[in-house]
Amino acid sequence: MNYIFKRVLFIFFVISCINVNAQLPTLQSSGWDRIMMVTDMNGRPFRPDYANIAGHPFLLKEFKWGNIEFLNGKKLENVLLRIDLVSNLINIRAYNNEEINIESKIVKSFTFLDSSGGKTIPYVFKTHLPKAFGHNENEFYQLLVDGKLSLYKSSIKRIDTRKDDISGEITREFVIYVDYYILKNNEFIRLKKDKNFIMDVLSDKSIQMKDIFNNYKTAIRNETDIINIFNIYNQL
Repeated sequence: MNYIFKRVLFIFFVISCINVNAQLPTLQSSGWDRIMMVTDMNGRPFRPDYANIAGHPFLLKEFKWGNIEFLNGKKLENVLLRIDLVSNLINIRAYNNEEINIESKIVKSFTFLDSSGGKTIPYVFKTHLPKAFGHNENEFYQLLVDGKLSLYKSSIKRIDTRKDDISGEITREFVIYVDYYILKNNEFIRLKKDKNFIMDVLSDKSIQMKDIFNNYKTAIRNETDIINIFNIYNQL
């Protein structure tokens, strides 16, 4: 009965995010009770079943304080959230430690801060972007560089099943797959960590970028290098 009650509240919650005109309160104490009136239009279960799988389905396992903006302009502010990269959901924790899932199809963007490594890192995610090959328009993309050419990161987790050749034991674990995409002329281009490929994408500033590559001996080794290159390009 308790599960059914939670499910009904969750359904009401999604509906209100889509249809209600009143301003949504923040997820704090009594505000959460008023907010839990929305609807899961697809009838998705309250919580995906990830039993007996090694690891976790989230980008970051711990909840972080963040803000969510919905397609209808409504906002949830100061919420504890984390991203389920397997089911493409935002997992929210209420003040009473209850959890609900929000589907990406009603979300426009969301942000949160992570200071677990000692340095505060802002995360910005968007959805309903141009469809990339092998992806759908509802997936979450992390915005790494915003400008004339924007750089996005796609992080997806899948459940990998393995069988031990000797014991025959079957194990399941979460495996993450990462791709980078350039948003150019409202189309996604999958980025290759190759100097010639990037120079071709940045061809309208080829002379300046070639000098930058040569003078600073820029090596495309990791995400930080990619971000630096596109930040430089957008400033030219």
